[in-house]
Amino acid sequence: LQGILSGLLPDSQISASSMRDIHGSMGAARLVASRSGWFPNPTQPIAGEEWLQVDLGVPKMVRGIITQGARGLEGSSSADNRAFVRKYKLAHSLNGKDWSYIIDSKSGFAKIFEGNSHYDTPEVRRFDEVVTQHIRVFPERWSPAGIGMRMEVLGCDLPGKSAHLKADHDLQPWIV
Repeated sequence: LQGILSGLLPDSQISASSMRDIHGSMGAARLVASRSGWFPNPTQPIAGEEWLQVDLGVPKMVRGIITQGARGLEGSSSADNRAFVRKYKLAHSLNGKDWSYIIDSKSGFAKIFEGNSHYDTPEVRRFDEVVTQHIRVFPERWSPAGIGMRMEVLGCDLPGKSAHLKADHDLQPWIV
């Protein structure tokens, strides 16, 4: 886990195309630890135009992400505030300017990942490892309540660095 959940990654390294709540913090996009989540500004967004991005600080070996839906804080018992992303594309970049999609080896096009089907259940999606510093999620399909998302990145430091990869069994408490 690359520090979004733990708070090791500062809010300044989490960014988005837009945010509905101008008083909100990007920390809202943290998996599980956040009680709310990221909601883009347009309530009826256009597929592929909104995104949630994480800067890992330095290049890392990335091999998956965990996504979770979100709920609005005001009147959070209401179904209207329970939002999630059903399908998304993932892009990665070393410099934050030049982006490449994760490609579907069968089609040769950008892979469309199956996202969430509930606003609170985390879902793990793995892919062939890439060396990258920036990960950007582009929602493609979402719940009737709109786009809502929290995320965490799975990966490890590049060889020669001190940290070690978290084993799958370390993740078990997260996967409901």
